[in-house]
Amino acid sequence: MAPVNRSNSSGCRLVPPHEKEKQPRIVSLLSAATEAIYAMGLQHLLVGRSHECDFPSAVEALPVVSIARVDVEEGATEIDRTVKMKVLGGESVYGLDEGLLNRLKPSVIITQDSCRICAVSDEDFSSSKCKLLDAQVLVLHPTRLEEIFSDIQKVADACGAPERGAEVVGRCQDLMEAVGKRVKS
Repeated sequence: MAPVNRSNSSGCRLVPPHEKEKQPRIVSLLSAATEAIYAMGLQHLLVGRSHECDFPSAVEALPVVSIARVDVEEGATEIDRTVKMKVLGGESVYGLDEGLLNRLKPSVIITQDSCRICAVSDEDFSSSKCKLLDAQVLVLHPTRLEEIFSDIQKVADACGAPERGAEVVGRCQDLMEAVGKRVKS
């Protein structure tokens, strides 16, 4: 007998308890990766997020594992000065709640190495004292559009749902093609 695919009233797939045990537990330290996970309908795999992950709004219910070590309420000039001082001093602009990360027991942690200032980086993660020896760390580094599509697929693969990545990438490419045609006319 085939398994029954059930959804709740908002269309989210309900995962039977026996399937949850096999699924990855994901902490996303990158807003774009979090949004990709939601676009793929895999949000049930998320167990934690960075302080910057705020879209879609439902993600705000997840535990926050990172903090900015810069007062974001300050003016742009003061923020710039503080960031420059931290970077010059070899400090990170971000911190990780290592205790919370360990309690969440993620099997996959998604981060980036494009910019130490823009988001929690792999350097921030690897310099922490996390005891997450079993967690796969997926480091994203897109610099071109094709690499963004490739990274969406990498996230899908890490989630154990490669077909979902292909679907999202296909939808993005179709949308880009439609916009291109519209602009030409």
